[in-house]
Amino acid sequence: MELQGSYECNDAIIGLRAHGIPAYLTAEQAVNSIVALRKYAVNLRKEVRRQLTGQSDFFWTYSW
Repeated sequence: MELQGSYECNDAIIGLRAHGIPAYLTAEQAVNSIVALRKYAVNLRKEVRRQLTGQSDFFWTYSW
């Protein structure tokens, strides 16, 4: 994988991660993590609503 930026950027990424701040080597990795987080949030919302209402998965899958 190719770094976007220089080794100074890589050092900054390591420093951010050491303090618990997410940092990625490429913009694509950052975007992919945001997409995955959004999918997780949608699925979590569906599951919570299903549990609260007692509805089947089929109902929530096609009601959004």
